[in-house]
Amino acid sequence: MLSPIRSLVALAVSAAALVAGPQAVADPVATIVSGVHWKTASQPRTLASASDGLVVQAHTSSVLRANGRYYLFGTDERGNGGFRGVLCYSSKTLSDWQEEGVALAASPAIPDLKAGGKVQRARVLYDAHTHEYVMWMHIDDSNYTEARAGVAVSSTPCGPYRYLGSSRPLGHPSRDIGVFQDDDGTAYLLSEDRSVHSLRIDRMSADDRSVAPSSGQGGSVATLQNSDHRSIEAPAMVKVGGHYYLFGSRLTGYRMNDNIVESAAALDGFWSAPSLFAPLGSNTYRSQTDGILTVQGTEQTTYVYLGDRWTRGDLNDSTEVWYPMSFDNGLPRLLKRHVWSIDTRTGVWRDGR
Repeated sequence: MLSPIRSLVALAVSAAALVAGPQAVADPVATIVSGVHWKTASQPRTLASASDGLVVQAHTSSVLRANGRYYLFGTDERGNGGFRGVLCYSSKTLSDWQEEGVALAASPAIPDLKAGGKVQRARVLYDAHTHEYVMWMHIDDSNYTEARAGVAVSSTPCGPYRYLGSSRPLGHPSRDIGVFQDDDGTAYLLSEDRSVHSLRIDRMSADDRSVAPSSGQGGSVATLQNSDHRSIEAPAMVKVGGHYYLFGSRLTGYRMNDNIVESAAALDGFWSAPSLFAPLGSNTYRSQTDGILTVQGTEQTTYVYLGDRWTRGDLNDSTEVWYPMSFDNGLPRLLKRHVWSIDTRTGVWRDGR
């Protein structure tokens, strides 16, 4: 992607069930409205201007579940300029986002983090062995010629994060990225390699600070190359019913397209041919894939599609498309709901507020 900007929400994460009790949140229901700007510390249905200082600034964002809260990470793109920092917000219910501050600050002393550079798609995971939060991100210059993946670490979800540097994973170009953490804690980097029209899946090292070589092509666990030789960007992965589903977008800049999904029983196994998960010609309901959020409740597990609806010419005015999904008979399907709500304790969702 050329320069993805987003107004809210993130990558695919698994949310642990919230436990009710005397100290539990009184109302764990979040109301989700697509195509509007969300204000801090208010319901997301509140209308606001993108230039409003109260609007959540979390473009190219991701969500992490930790310590009984959801943490939202993303960049501040007011002014549509260069890197201004990765911000962190927190919430107990996936709404009423509270600003926690700058997780990773811009720095003129660090070339990767200078104001004129590109830092996009910040993805955070927790390493249970090192007890660290590890942030991965796409690092590039203003002309998108570097194609590198950067890493930073912190002892707390919102940082501040200490930047460790960037590299081309296993020597390969890395543009749009995603991260996926399997049931056993093993983490993987999803990396767009436009040089060979592919999407690489790379296994991370034990401390999640780098990638380790595997036995697949180019040292990757898997390299997804489609017969039409078209790359996949905006990657997101989720595991449902023991199968892996990789979602992504075609390369059309800020013009929406019919996004695709592929599936496999094993990461290094046979991947299905690309298929659509929204009606043909709908351009994924005018959105581009960002992530699949797993809300695991006491009554059911709900999968939430996180997507971007771009405003070409004013990317900071872009908004989020956040819809529930179904996986009936192993077939993912996007359920278009402009306004819907989800109980993050039970995992039950319904139409409207």
